[in-house]
Amino acid sequence: MTKNDNTARRNEPFSMRYDIDFQVKKCLAELELYDEYVLKINGELTATEINPDLDEKDPQYVGHIRARLIQMDRITDDEESILELFDSFDQYFHDIYGELFDPESDGFTETLQRQFLELNAGSNVLLTDKVEVLPAFRGKRIGLAAVHRIIDVFGAWNSLVIMPIYPPQFHEYRDNTEWKEKMLTDTFVKDEDAARARLQQYWSILGFELIWDSRYICALCTNNKYPSIHEVCPDLKLGL
Repeated sequence: MTKNDNTARRNEPFSMRYDIDFQVKKCLAELELYDEYVLKINGELTATEINPDLDEKDPQYVGHIRARLIQMDRITDDEESILELFDSFDQYFHDIYGELFDPESDGFTETLQRQFLELNAGSNVLLTDKVEVLPAFRGKRIGLAAVHRIIDVFGAWNSLVIMPIYPPQFHEYRDNTEWKEKMLTDTFVKDEDAARARLQQYWSILGFELIWDSRYICALCTNNKYPSIHEVCPDLKLGL
């Protein structure tokens, strides 16, 4: 290969591969009754540059995703209380119970069952806690791809996937200056209702829809057909 050939190859565009590294931890022995039915999922998002010679650079941190899988089929089989399970964790869990379940029957609300006809008593709940992508990697629908992958791996069938639309700059990180600087929130919309509407529109690309009697919770049922990852994120194929 000539010097000019080497120079030409160096000038060729590189490829970028995006990955998600899932981490799931579970004690071999049951510690607390209701913790047994909840699987905590963490995923780190990375980008790896690949040059024309197929050499890979060190992965770059892109962001992370956090979710919890509530194994409803096991809870119902063991005849445990769904209310007590959702009450045994944090306030967020408690609030989600009020959005999804009827306290009298301890099952999904009639409204939710009318909205998602394929939902049944044993449908698991995949609750998305956080999706965060660094500003340098925005615009490629990486957040959508991450949620799609977490559905593929942990909730591809008979699951109700929950996506809260609480803009973090107005809630969890409202007073966190360091986080706001890192995420460049000065470029975000300034109105909370407008920010929530933008989040709702973004997640609707994947098939999420606002729960009929809720202002803050979107959902999709994986028993129904939802877009493929290639339809949702066409620009994430290797080489872009």
